[in-house]
Amino acid sequence: MLLSRVSALALCACLLSGAARAELQLAELQIVEPRPAAATAGATPPASPAAAATSTPPPAATSNAPPAAASAAPATPGTAAPVTAAPAAAAAPPKIIAPTLTAQIDLAQQSMVVAENGVVKYSWPISSGTAEFPTPRGTFRAQWTAKMWYSRKYDNAPMPHAVFINGGVAVHATQHVRSLGQPASHGCIRLAPGNARMFYNLVQSHGLKATRVSVYGTPKWRAP
Repeated sequence: MLLSRVSALALCACLLSGAARAELQLAELQIVEPRPAAATAGATPPASPAAAATSTPPPAATSNAPPAAASAAPATPGTAAPVTAAPAAAAAPPKIIAPTLTAQIDLAQQSMVVAENGVVKYSWPISSGTAEFPTPRGTFRAQWTAKMWYSRKYDNAPMPHAVFINGGVAVHATQHVRSLGQPASHGCIRLAPGNARMFYNLVQSHGLKATRVSVYGTPKWRAP
């Protein structure tokens, strides 16, 4: 009887020790689940897509062109910025006015033919310059006029109704009407007073720019 009780106690002790060992092994083999990344100390939670879109700056645009401020020269303090002048417009060519009043002076014939708009109106005798003071030849435009002028070069000689064509050379009136038809002047073209006045008035009517005086030919100078 005693022996059966001892055997039962031993069996219980063995069973208890086996159960304890089983619990210990089960505790050692228990699997521990990993903790989430957000719970780790020092970890930064991922940003939401909307936050990432607003927090990331857009990439800067690239261009090969220099900035506008770099192309302009820096202005000096206290001075106005230089102003670039616009290119000047091309100058228009001078307007050529066709002559409406012409005088053809033939030194060989000592005559002057006046025409208006190509129509001959008058033919007058003249006195041109002598061999010592020849009248210049060529085509001239009337330069200026004087109703009464006195020659400063030749003792204040009167030159009524003078039309100057080349410096001091003019078509003007003379009191030496007997010399008309032959060289007798200091280079000017002399006319009778009435003819000189008529030519002077024609020049005033047509204008200086529309008056042309052509002098040609060789005078028949007298021997000195």
